[in-house]
Amino acid sequence: MSRCVLFKFVCSTSLLLLMVGCGEDAPLEFESPTPVPVIALPEVERGLTEDVVLTVTQEVVLPRPSYLGVGRRDPFRSIIAASPKRPVGGDELPPLQRNRISDLRLQGIVWGSYGPKAIVNTPDGKGYTVGIGTKMGFNHGVISEITQKKVVVEETVLNIFGEPKKRRTEMELHPQKEG
Repeated sequence: MSRCVLFKFVCSTSLLLLMVGCGEDAPLEFESPTPVPVIALPEVERGLTEDVVLTVTQEVVLPRPSYLGVGRRDPFRSIIAASPKRPVGGDELPPLQRNRISDLRLQGIVWGSYGPKAIVNTPDGKGYTVGIGTKMGFNHGVISEITQKKVVVEETVLNIFGEPKKRRTEMELHPQKEG
């Protein structure tokens, strides 16, 4: 019994909402670039046959929707700019630039009269001596600072808007283990 009452209530409520929603239509407002001229049709004289009655055609000009895209981005182009592909593991690059900086491991730091130097291991286990100004990583990062406990690499990367941004990566001699 209650299902039948509930069904009748839902049907009558939805019917009422449909009837209220189908009220007067709001008039459509268009900006008309050129007014449409009104042409008076000639009056038909009585007694003429249908062959004599002229048919008048009138060209109706509908307003074109206007859109000014000046200052707006193209909605059909991707927001994220595609970065150029960098050669991964290419033979033309030095070994330190074939790997990500996060894949390289700082093995040791040496201080001498010639300045600070560091030993960096690649994932294949080979060690390389680097100094300030040495290039490392895919993004052509450059070693900017060598301290007693870390090596700082600065690289220029593109953010999602395609703008260049400097990123500093610190390679610690003895990284802190979590846990």
